[in-house]
This record gives sequence, structure tokens and C-alpha cells, in this order.
Amino acid sequence: MSKRAVVTGIGLLTPLGNSPDEFFDNALRGLCRIRPIRKFNASGLPVQIGGEIDLPDDELHLSQRQAADMPELAKWGVMAARRAVADARLNLEAEDPYAIDVILGVAAPAFDVFQAQAIEIREKGAGAALPQTPVMANPAIAAIYIGRYLGLHGELTNISTSCSSSAVAIGYAARQIQNGDATCVITGGVDEGVS
Repeated sequence: MSKRAVVTGIGLLTPLGNSPDEFFDNALRGLCRIRPIRKFNASGLPVQIGGEIDLPDDELHLSQRQAADMPELAKWGVMAARRAVADARLNLEAEDPYAIDVILGVAAPAFDVFQAQAIEIREKGAGAALPQTPVMANPAIAAIYIGRYLGLHGELTNISTSCSSSAVAIGYAARQIQNGDATCVITGGVDEGVS
């Protein structure tokens, strides 16, 4: 028999708003948050606009080193997951950490990691390459950090099906619950396309 799957918490980080209410209100108003890129100097590029997320690192409550070592993709995933857990009023300390899964959709790897490494290698030579680059740029890095920083030890699944990654992850999570293979899943998606 199929069990019911319900959404109990939402965590959003988007150019259109960083909370469900802000996002929905701005969408209803037809607000556009596409603007000139501020993350880096895009003046020499053919496309100089994009939708960027404005969010301070201090919301993560990490040391400067931890924040510097974490790709933007992972930061946003952890922040959104924490917000979803808070919105659901889920007390993770009272739950079995082995019974909560993380199923995340990510369309592309952390391009900011590759970009930073390419610049370092161009400026300083091949010796500047960091051995952790393949791990940090792994599309699963956001799911890994969510599990790590939320103290979860359940199944960790990364789904990468291009633009449909987030929707497929949510559908897969619902099926896991409906089939009795999971009882609680943190799911959704995260991508970073401006780099």
C-alpha cells in the first residue's frame, strides 16, 4: 500500500526572494531580478546580466575558513535545507539521523570551483592546483554538505538530469516515502549558473 508524502517545510534562496512569502509576492508582482552581474567583472563578456542570490555567508554560522572552502552551490544548499527544516519545525536533535535522507537535484557541477582553479593555474602554474578540486566541484557536493552540517546519516542521493534535476529529485523523494523506503527526506535542488 502506498503511503502519503507531504511537504512540511520550504527553504528558498532565489534571485526573486529568499523566503516563500517574498518569492511568491515578487512573482505575483511580476518583479524581475535580472540585473548587471555584480559577482565578478563581466564587462568583457557578451552576456553581462543574470539573476544572482544576495545572501551573507554569516547566516551559515561557519568560520571564515569553512566558508572560503565551501563552494557557493553547497552554501546555498545548506542554507535552503536549514530554512526548510526550520519551516517544518523539525527538531533534528530529536530525530534519528540515520532515518533522514537527503535527495538533491543538481544540473551542473560547482563551476565556481573550476573557474577559481583555472585562474590560479594560469597565474601560478600547475603546482597551484588543489587536490580537492574534483571533490569540491562534484555535483553531489551540496548534498554532502547538507548531510554533514545537519548531522544526517541517511541515504544521500544526487540526481543530475539537466534542467529537470530538482523536479526529479522531489519526485524520487516522494516515491521513496510512498513505497516505505524512507520516512523523512530533505529534497529539492540547487544550481549556480553565474560564474
